Amino acid sequence: MGKPGLILAAALAGVCYGATGPALIIHDGTGGIEADVVGNLSAKLTAAGYTVTSSVGLPPTILASYKQIWDVRFDNTSPISGPETMPRRRMATVFGL
Repeated sequence: MGKPGLILAAALAGVCYGATGPALIIHDGTGGIEADVVGNLSAKLTAAGYTVTSSVGLPPTILASYKQIWDVRFDNTSPISGPETMPRRRMATVFGL
């Protein structure tokens, strides 16, 4: 996800008010812009009523338990690996993406 995608992701979090449940933010653990995005997005989601979990890389938990999943890795420090593509494909199929 490039910088415009991050801006869009942060902006869309404000649309989610009134929703509740668990939300997941996947990141690569680097500092700088990504750390700012994780912090800002977490604050927006928490203010919207979500319980936020952040994870460096794809967590071993079942993704279906999350109401929202945000992957903010964007600088290729830790690109999506082969094993991580299948859960994303299943999510895209389930959500019609």
